[in-house]
Amino acid sequence: MRRQLLLRSRASNRQVCQGCQRATNRMLSHQIFQTLKDFEEALADVEETTITKYIVYKKEQVFGENNVQPSPGKKIYWQLKCVPYDGVPFQLVGTKIYGCHQGKDRCTRQKEKYHAQKEKQALEDHVFNARRHLVQNTKKMDCPAQITVSQVMKFPGFKIAENSKAKRRELSAALKAVVAADPSTVEVVMEYHTCFTPESDHQNHPTVGELLTPRWLVDDCKIKYRPSQLQEDGTVTKLLFCYQTAWQRRLLHLYGQQMCLLDATYRTCRYSVPLFFLCVRTNVCYAVVGLFVTQSETTADVKEALQVFKEWNPDWSPSHFMVDFSEVEIGALEEEFQGSKVLLCDFHREKAWVEWCRKKDHGVSHAQDSLLPLLRSIAAASTPEEFSTRLCNLQEAKVWKDNEKVRAWFSNKWLPEAKRWVHVFRDEDLKVAIYTNNGVERQNETLKHSHLEGYKNCSLSEMLTVLVTDFLPRTYRKYIELNVKYSSFYRRYNETMPKFLKDRPRSVADHVMSRLTEAQFYEANDVVAKGNGMFHVKSQSHPCTQHHINFGESIIMPSCTCKDWAKHKLPCKHFCAVFNHVHEWGWEKLASNYRDNPLFSLDNACLGQTSCERDDSGRSDITDHTYTPVSVEMQSPCNALPERKRPRKVKQRRECASLLREITDLTYHLQDEDYLKTLTDQMTEILEDVKLHTPHDQSLPLTFTPKKRKKEMANLPVKTVPQKHPFTKRVGCFAEAMRLNFRVSMNVEGVEKGPDVSTKK
Repeated sequence: MRRQLLLRSRASNRQVCQGCQRATNRMLSHQIFQTLKDFEEALADVEETTITKYIVYKKEQVFGENNVQPSPGKKIYWQLKCVPYDGVPFQLVGTKIYGCHQGKDRCTRQKEKYHAQKEKQALEDHVFNARRHLVQNTKKMDCPAQITVSQVMKFPGFKIAENSKAKRRELSAALKAVVAADPSTVEVVMEYHTCFTPESDHQNHPTVGELLTPRWLVDDCKIKYRPSQLQEDGTVTKLLFCYQTAWQRRLLHLYGQQMCLLDATYRTCRYSVPLFFLCVRTNVCYAVVGLFVTQSETTADVKEALQVFKEWNPDWSPSHFMVDFSEVEIGALEEEFQGSKVLLCDFHREKAWVEWCRKKDHGVSHAQDSLLPLLRSIAAASTPEEFSTRLCNLQEAKVWKDNEKVRAWFSNKWLPEAKRWVHVFRDEDLKVAIYTNNGVERQNETLKHSHLEGYKNCSLSEMLTVLVTDFLPRTYRKYIELNVKYSSFYRRYNETMPKFLKDRPRSVADHVMSRLTEAQFYEANDVVAKGNGMFHVKSQSHPCTQHHINFGESIIMPSCTCKDWAKHKLPCKHFCAVFNHVHEWGWEKLASNYRDNPLFSLDNACLGQTSCERDDSGRSDITDHTYTPVSVEMQSPCNALPERKRPRKVKQRRECASLLREITDLTYHLQDEDYLKTLTDQMTEILEDVKLHTPHDQSLPLTFTPKKRKKEMANLPVKTVPQKHPFTKRVGCFAEAMRLNFRVSMNVEGVEKGPDVSTKK
């Protein structure tokens, strides 16, 4: 059984390799296509394989038309750069030139004119146009890669066997004479010739598609599968399925040493089994780095699955985990990772509080406006003294004293777990600003609504097949594309960008740039150096107070006493004020354990190169990064996916109509009478077959009429559905304020009018 599974896996990998080889051959050889649609599909295949895009540089007006007639005034060709010699003369209908979308900027003058106009408008009075600061203001990298497509009309009836100049001149004259007499008598074959650009022609930017994207298929993966079976002694072996690819292990090792997120989702197949996602926050997005399915959601089952991932990743030792308030997940994580802290998600905590307060059985639905602010103030405590003070405020409140359920609920469920959800207790050694696991929730929603649509009642193997072949590859592809797009190899950075912010994730660059803009209002005397990387910076909102800044050391994290740093863990405007006025203390002076965080840098493995490999001219040398294959522990056979249960009648009708139109156009070029008679007989048979499949009543055909509402239902008055409030299902202070003040009707009849300022004196 194991040997059969391994052979099946190798056969699948061999098919994938052959598909990649076909795409590579397209880029290295001359190609001939019978229709323009075939060429466009091949071009899309090449773009998909190499993660490049081509735009139209130039197109002749007649290119792509199929009803073009031979002309005696056009030149007769026997060979062109994109059309090799084959003994058949042809006329050139038209050409279309594609270029890499990161090629030369062809709109430089228009852009300069537009920017000059904007700058002139900004100097005028009463101008409030929005201005954006683009971190990467152009993607044009002067790439010379181009693709030329030539549409030709070939005349196979004038083919020559001897390739001589005299023979070509003789046949060309004869062809022109026949075309001048009657063009319809000449047999014409329309073809599209091109040579796809090899990957080496792309310069100044990476092409990483062939390097990394298909690798999830050809690299081995780790699979642990144990089916649910009834044993001879009457016990049942529980289901367990664990899955992790090579790229998932790499991302887990790179980003999973600080914070990992664990969450379960349900109703993904017809069976009532939970699907667990092990996620990390990468430098550009959230990514699933492991998944497992258990038969039941118990601490023992979850712990067993975590043991499997721990064996697969022996150097994985995260400092923190984040979950929702699930005692099963908390217990399993604390037993298996005893040195890690398990934190609670702020969103699920807030949601649980709001739902509990809204239930009428708890007796606080009328007083939730006074209870929830007290609970939130405790969660936001930044010092132990604040926590004790705000806890005392809650215990002295009237809603606490009058309701025994509130006291029991908070004292028994939430207060013993305060170390998991109060900011002061969990921010001590937290290096990343992750306070919710909404990134995992978004992965769950994407899986259900974008990938499992049409598979709601599928089997477990079908659901896992969608995960392995569709969902996970798209996740990794998104990670690769974002890392490439944020690099200076893909887009040039704005000249005003500081050097230390280039080749950083977009979120980091945007955050620090906005703080640098705010820090411009500081003066040199607002920053006071205290020695050993410590500074005092005056507060702008409270000038009498100062914020304490510490650049940190080898094991000490940088810090600032402002709320911005506590929320984002990124340089605030006070750090940026030091960067601006104390030039020897910049980004490079921050503690190395913070500065070298992988969340603050792009993944060089996705770029295929490092930033230092780029020279002054903008050219770069691509360096391949390969991964060591890992052996498969066990693999479960997956059946082929069934067709999605979606009506495709409209699409199929359009395809049939398109084919009929193309056949009609080509019949005008046919000259062979015997073939025309054969074609007529074939089309007659097809017509009779279509009539048989057309709805009819005995011998009379029926007209298709879509179903409509019943007459009595159509006469009923239409009920007006109120517009859904955009903040109905949201929780938190901001959501509550928006629910109270969003689209509020106001009576302005009793409001006195002010003086008319537009009246001239």
